[in-house]
Amino acid sequence: MNSNLEKELSDILEKIHSALKRGGITLQEARDPYFEAKNKYLTANQEEKTQEARLCMLDIFFQVGKVSEKFVENWQNGKFKPYDKELNLLKEGCNEVLEAFDNHFREDLIVLYGKQRFSVHHAKVKEKISKIIGLIRRERSDRVRQLSERYKED
Repeated sequence: MNSNLEKELSDILEKIHSALKRGGITLQEARDPYFEAKNKYLTANQEEKTQEARLCMLDIFFQVGKVSEKFVENWQNGKFKPYDKELNLLKEGCNEVLEAFDNHFREDLIVLYGKQRFSVHHAKVKEKISKIIGLIRRERSDRVRQLSERYKED
């Protein structure tokens, strides 16, 4: 490790990996270190943004994405019903992924994938995000409908 940034990002990534190994990580527990890492990465000077730092940041981004994917999978398999806060975190995560692909990490992702593979991957990610946002809307709509039905019963 050459730079401070590499060390800081590596430490954040290790925290995420440790939480995953312990049996899971909540959306909030994934969100906080991601935004900490993103802030450190985006505000670092160019000299600190080494190949190692770039790969570490992208690994954090992908690991947090996997946490969200697992959350959606478990939710859709009926293992739990998400709280409003979790739906908000999931929506925030969806928006962040789109922002990352369109702005924050676009150049880094193009370097990682190559321009053509990036375009294909980006399209798949947008489609997946669209589906998740649809699930969130449907869940919220169902909750409003259920509440209004309860009030009608009273």
